[in-house]
Amino acid sequence: EQIYSLFQFQEEAKIFFGSVLIVQNSTTLIDGISGTGKTELVHLLAKVFFSRENPEEMDFAHVSCTQDLTPLDVLYYIDLPKLMKGIELVVPRPIITVRFKSFSEIKRASTSLLNSLLPLLSERFALYRDQKFPSPDFVCILDANPHDSGSTTIPTAFSDRIDYSFQMPTVPPQAVVGLIDVHEENG
Repeated sequence: EQIYSLFQFQEEAKIFFGSVLIVQNSTTLIDGISGTGKTELVHLLAKVFFSRENPEEMDFAHVSCTQDLTPLDVLYYIDLPKLMKGIELVVPRPIITVRFKSFSEIKRASTSLLNSLLPLLSERFALYRDQKFPSPDFVCILDANPHDSGSTTIPTAFSDRIDYSFQMPTVPPQAVVGLIDVHEENG
């Protein structure tokens, strides 16, 4: 309730996000202009609903998309010392293994990255060559700003993996101070 009051959400939005968080293996797109608190909302939801026993740890991973990010940057680690010995050891990054996944600025992701995310979002696994890395049941939230010169059109195959969407309202001026305070508290 405190999170929703920060954004001054109407009842419909509260029900929407409450529902999104309990629907396993779902992907939601939050669309809105810059500065509406989309990413901050996701981080607050992660802190409240996906904390582990140790309050410093969360079952959450976040990726800020850019055109430069490759599937390898986002999905896998390669053990370089072993690779130098001729052994290719690939380990999944947290975005595969956590229960709450977040991608901000999804319209800035490269087509290559979006294509690599298809099996993760639809079938709960990621592929690297002949290796298959399973994901636990999850909730995934994507956020996006309006289309601009730095963004791309999301391919149909990717948008077909989006189950729900929400148009983020502009944060009222009186709420901005509260969001800034929360952001500074959370680092």
